[in-house]
Amino acid sequence: MDARSPSCSERKEGFAVKTYPLKTLEMPVCEPDPPNQVFFSVDGSVAPCPYLRIPKKGDIPRIFMNQEHRVPQTFFEIVNQEDFLAVWNKKTCLAFRKVFEDRRKAEIQPGRLVDAFTNIRSGSDSQVSKEPPPPLSELCRTCYKAYGI
Repeated sequence: MDARSPSCSERKEGFAVKTYPLKTLEMPVCEPDPPNQVFFSVDGSVAPCPYLRIPKKGDIPRIFMNQEHRVPQTFFEIVNQEDFLAVWNKKTCLAFRKVFEDRRKAEIQPGRLVDAFTNIRSGSDSQVSKEPPPPLSELCRTCYKAYGI
């Protein structure tokens, strides 16, 4: 199991329990998985994740690393006013997802894939450009989910 991912265990009582690491490590894609999933709020708004569209008016208050931050409520459209696929393919939605897709691609290195599938060192690691992933969006930089917590 990856040390960065939450672990699940089940006790005799049948309750599933997730534990998260207490050390922050920036993840390429957070647990809500914005490139592949969206959140539907009770009012029908389509948001990139539940932490950007909570049931309150105004900005979302966050405490991150002992500092207070305010994050704007973020959603793409209201699904009962527009077709979901039209919302999913809007420029704003595509742009938000692309950051995470690019972050995920930057983590995958061709030399590692060859090693994983062939169990042979390819020697191509020295030729692979290890560019850092794109930075998190301003909305996500103060979210603990972006750091595996």
